[in-house]
Amino acid sequence: MPFVFKHVAVMPDCHYGKGATVGTVLATDGAIIPAEPNNAFLVSIALYSELVPAFERVLAAQDHDLGRFYEKVRALAALDKAGRTVALGEGNVDDLQERRPGA
Repeated sequence: MPFVFKHVAVMPDCHYGKGATVGTVLATDGAIIPAEPNNAFLVSIALYSELVPAFERVLAAQDHDLGRFYEKVRALAALDKAGRTVALGEGNVDDLQERRPGA
């Protein structure tokens, strides 16, 4: 689909719906895809709007080095939800270290 712009967000409960998938969000360029707003749709928009900019800041803080970015993301994944929220909200992921199994 040439009108999809940059990102597609997929929620863990993504499933087939009537004419489209439920639990996905696409950013479009030059196209409007009408849909009835529902809770799944609104939550996915809110999460996308909050998390994509946060992860873009993490990537920028790693000088766009994907290896370093993935290390920080793995370290974030090891935190509980509250810890991830704080780290992403403050943009302070410099002190996070990836936890390796058995370490």
